[in-house]
Amino acid sequence: ILKYNPDLFEFELDPASGVVTTENLYSVSIADMTNGVAVGDACTILAWDGTNWTLSDITHL
Repeated sequence: ILKYNPDLFEFELDPASGVVTTENLYSVSIADMTNGVAVGDACTILAWDGTNWTLSDITHL
């Protein structure tokens, strides 16, 4: 998981976070630490659940 470092104006790997194993993760938009949305391979839409560090496919909801 990447976190934004406003002091350096860049994203950094957060070693304390979970690991996203989706091979073709195109972009992530996280509203806060508990929820957000990501776009995966073949334009799938993934929901972020920060309570258990998972991405779930919600493309067809």
